[in-house]
Amino acid sequence: MAIQAGRAIRSRQGFLTAVVLVVLIFLTLPHPVLAQGLALSLQEIAGLSQTAVVGTVSALRSHWNPAHTLILTTVTVDVEHVLKGTAGDTLLFEVQGGKVDGLGLTVSGMPTFGVGQRVLLFLDDTPDGTVGGFQGRFYLADGQVSREGFEPTPLITFLMRIAGAPGIRVPAGLWREAQVEASAVSAAAPSIASISPTKGASHWDRLRYDEEGIGCAMDSTLVTISGSNFGAVQGTGRVEFFGGYNYWVPGCVDFWSDTLIRVRVPG
Repeated sequence: MAIQAGRAIRSRQGFLTAVVLVVLIFLTLPHPVLAQGLALSLQEIAGLSQTAVVGTVSALRSHWNPAHTLILTTVTVDVEHVLKGTAGDTLLFEVQGGKVDGLGLTVSGMPTFGVGQRVLLFLDDTPDGTVGGFQGRFYLADGQVSREGFEPTPLITFLMRIAGAPGIRVPAGLWREAQVEASAVSAAAPSIASISPTKGASHWDRLRYDEEGIGCAMDSTLVTISGSNFGAVQGTGRVEFFGGYNYWVPGCVDFWSDTLIRVRVPG
């Protein structure tokens, strides 16, 4: 059992111009973009980086490249911590994509940024700016590190996973932040004091089977879970029962409070 708590172009000529522009942009993308489909481990991302920092995005400025074939965005980051390489109080780097003169460009595999976002960056000297495109840009908020295709991970766990990579030196201040955040999460985590009964019959609700899934029949075992920090209301919380072969089935909650949950075993 587990609880888991641009612009509109009207003329045909204008349309063809837009198509040609898109083709030119595609054909002139640097080769590193083609390699962004390769998934990199955290150790690889950290090891391949020349500079790694934690900071907040303070400005974004999009512009054309000198040949006027590709839109680039200069990202300005106010640096808080340096984990690798050297960086001053402000760091600037470029990524492909952006919006200029009402024309927007999004490049597949490249990271995007927003002013005010706190980020953990792994930068290199390729045209991508970040290691592996979007793979080298992580968001940092509420003690969690996340990005596309990366499950939110506690900061302290993330730092432990990259600490052994070549050149990485985690500043003491960042370790302290991670430990404080971990302590706060731990204090608020659900805690189970007892589960009763620990075994019993399970039956599905055959009337619900076709439309709503298996469900729980009224004669299925009613389990009482007592403890703390379950949450005053259920919200997105749920109780799941192990169905075998790494398959978990949600139970049918009968009652939910911060200290007590009653849930029927699913069929």
